[in-house]
Amino acid sequence: MKVFALIDTLAVGGTEQSLLEIMRRLHTVNVVVCQVYRGDALRAAYDAAGVRVVSLDLTCKYGIRRAVRLVEEVVKDEQPDLIHACLFRAGLIGRIIAKQERMPIVDSFVNDSYCRSRFSRLSLLGKVKLAAVQRVDRLTARWVTHFAANSHAIARSNAQSLRIDPARVTVIHRGRNPAPYLSNGLLRADPAALGLSTGQPLFLNVGRLLDRKGQAELLQALSIVQAKLPLAHLVIAGEGPYRARLEQLISDYSLEGRVHLLGQRNDVPEILSAVDMFVFPSYCLTLGSKNPRLQAITSS
Repeated sequence: MKVFALIDTLAVGGTEQSLLEIMRRLHTVNVVVCQVYRGDALRAAYDAAGVRVVSLDLTCKYGIRRAVRLVEEVVKDEQPDLIHACLFRAGLIGRIIAKQERMPIVDSFVNDSYCRSRFSRLSLLGKVKLAAVQRVDRLTARWVTHFAANSHAIARSNAQSLRIDPARVTVIHRGRNPAPYLSNGLLRADPAALGLSTGQPLFLNVGRLLDRKGQAELLQALSIVQAKLPLAHLVIAGEGPYRARLEQLISDYSLEGRVHLLGQRNDVPEILSAVDMFVFPSYCLTLGSKNPRLQAITSS
């Protein structure tokens, strides 16, 4: 069997790393990964794992018509049995090609893209744009053979938002090799050796800098926590388009010197072993921004 894995980019992110962990273990399946848009920070890791990658490196944000044409050429050359798509743009491209070529396609649900809390934070124009994207997603979802979701909450949310029969969605939890995080040599790393502050409570968040990752709310929470922990520091490992917004919030909340945006890092196990607490404020179906449970967590 030959699987054609279609993904937006190979930038550092949870979906991109999960795809690598999955594909490197498919020893009895022939796999080729197609990276549509520019962003190849993980390309070397795919190569090292022996996963073949075709990089198209399109520089446009969408360019769906051109992307479909180029990806379709690769599909015809590779002659796969199945398309496996990850993330919205690749999913849309894969759906169109699967319909045209009459091929089976498995698409992925990894985000709670259309929850009420997300709509509530957008401007009127933003709401119109997201509603248009949702409509396109809903219309093309019927071309998908089956969906894989990374959690039951994400499966329920997307099935409802896109009006999909829940029977067409299978939940497959993502796994990670725990060995790098459990090594005896990493029981407690020296924060100073990693360029972090010493002698203060250290909180760590790891993730791309995106609105839906909840890092803005995390900064707000830190501004409250400082009343009880005036020496607390927050470390965020990750990069993304939300950096400028976070930098502005750091200034607005007077958190300069207390929040450290480390950018993309390849030593997360070491950083984890050097901090006191890991925090993960990403949005999900059951903890919307106006949910009383989240307010209770923040206030405590």
